[in-house]
This record gives sequence, structure tokens and C-alpha cells, in this order.
Amino acid sequence: MKTWNELPGLERELEQVERCLGELGRDPLGREPLSAIMKTAMEQKGKRIRPVLILLAGRLGPDYPDAGERLCRLATVVELTHAASLIHDDIIDDAPLRRGRPTVQASFGKDMAVYAGDFLLSRILGYLMEHRMIESGTILARSMTEMCCGEITQYEAQFDTETGEERYFTSILGKTAAMFAASCELGALETGCDEAVVSGMRQFGRELGVLYQLRDDLLDFTSSAEQEGKPAGSDFRHGIYTLPVLHAFADPGVGPELKEIARKIPYGDPEGVLYRRMEELVAAAGGVEYTRRVAARYESSACKWLACAPDSSAVEVLERLTHALAAV
Repeated sequence: MKTWNELPGLERELEQVERCLGELGRDPLGREPLSAIMKTAMEQKGKRIRPVLILLAGRLGPDYPDAGERLCRLATVVELTHAASLIHDDIIDDAPLRRGRPTVQASFGKDMAVYAGDFLLSRILGYLMEHRMIESGTILARSMTEMCCGEITQYEAQFDTETGEERYFTSILGKTAAMFAASCELGALETGCDEAVVSGMRQFGRELGVLYQLRDDLLDFTSSAEQEGKPAGSDFRHGIYTLPVLHAFADPGVGPELKEIARKIPYGDPEGVLYRRMEELVAAAGGVEYTRRVAARYESSACKWLACAPDSSAVEVLERLTHALAAV
């Protein structure tokens, strides 16, 4: 999905972010087992899309490239915030794998995983204060609050087969889109973009974040467990109902049977019979196609918000990234 390889200097900036991640994600006193835990957490390297958004949005302002070092610092703290949230998510989900690798909680236990996530958050707070990133810290704290509220909304809807799209979108606007919006806002703000561009980039990030979550929901039905690095159907088995499933729940023809499967599957499905039937019912209701149509609307909306920014190679890359996310 990489669309930014050809942009001059961006790979170098990402390498700097990786170095900063290694420094911040390490116990400065080298204590065990914290060092081993942090090594495990940092090895679960994702797409780094949030740092990329900060770095690209930062190229839109008049203070770029002079503010390049601060952009890399911001990209680091946002990625570490994301990493801390994933460590805690894996505890809640009792997840054995993350991106095909053992999770911190699976390797070191839930108690140590809680401490590890808290350790990262404390490192982030200290880093923001050390570099006097007060306004950026305020924006990041706001997005973290929204992220937590989105996760709580999802938790409240768990195993509720009567939940609907409104609650689903409330959840993903917080748990996923808030950090995307903050990343774009932070990058534009740090390099001196005017208020209209900063606001427009925040809205772009919000729409892109929803698109990213819809893509993730679609991949649960269109990709293998090996490709995704997590067990197939893990959301459904844990009572987290994504948009393809919610659309099928609302279908009078298949909804009742699908809801019955949703009630049964947490108690065991060793042969995968219930899960395969769930996939058949979602397909019969057109859940995947419906989700693709919704994703296309967010793709279009995100690209329209990019009109707030002056034409540049960074905007072109953001447009390509948006289209790539929608191509599922």
C-alpha cells in the first residue's frame, strides 16, 4: 500500500522516526524485563501511516523543511501513543498475535502489558514537556480522549445484535479517526499552515480514518489470516460487529439466522461451521458490497477536503494514499 516511496526525503524522515521510536521505546536505565517487553512491542511494526500523515501534512506549510526535526518528534509520539493503545487493546481482547507476532500480553502476561502501555504513555508525556510541545500535546490529549470514548462505545455494543450503524460510526470516529485527524492537524499546524488549511487537514484525516477502518472491516472478509496477521473473524467471535455484519443484521431475510449465530459462536465453533455460515449470510445480504459503497463515499469526501491545501507533491501522495485505502 506504500504510495510515498518516490517523494524526496520522506524515507529519510521515516528512518529518523524509527530511530526516535527506538530511543523512546527503551527503558533509559536498561532494566529487565522492561527492555525485553519494549523490544517485543517495537518489533510489531505496522504501516506507520500516522507518522506518514504528520510528515506529509507538514510539507504543506511555509516553515517546512526548517521544522522537519519537530515533525519527526511529533510523528514519534503519535506512533508511540498508537503502540500503547494496541498493547492495552490486546489485553482486553486476550489477543495472542498482533501482525503475526506474539503480543506483549501473550509473552509477558497481562499485568506486565498494562505496565508496558503505561510506561509508553509516561515516556510520551515527558517527551512533549521536554520539547515544549504544549499546543501539540493538547491536540494529542484530545484525540486520546476521543479514542478512549470510541473504544468504550464499542465495548458497550459488544455482543449486542440489535446495535446499529449510528453507534458503529460513533465508535470508529473515536477509536480510529480521531488519531488520523490529529496527525494531519499536527503536521499542518507545526509548519505554519493557516487556520483554513489546518482545519481542512483535520477534516481530511477524520474522513481518511473512517475509510481506514472500513477497509480493515472489509479485509476481515476478503483476506486470509496470514495476510492480516490475526485470526480470521476475530471481531465477530468477540462480539464486535462491523459494518458488513450490521448491514446483514438489518436484512429481514438473513438477519434472524445471523443473530442466532452471533449468540452461539462465542461458546465454541471448533470446525468453523458457524463462521462459514456467517460469511455466507453476510454475502447473501450484500454486506461487503454495501461497505465498499460507504467506503467510496468517504474516499470522495476525504479527497474533497484536500482542496483546502495548495497543490503540491505531498497532496498528490495523500490523494494516492486515499485511493489505495479504498481499493479493497
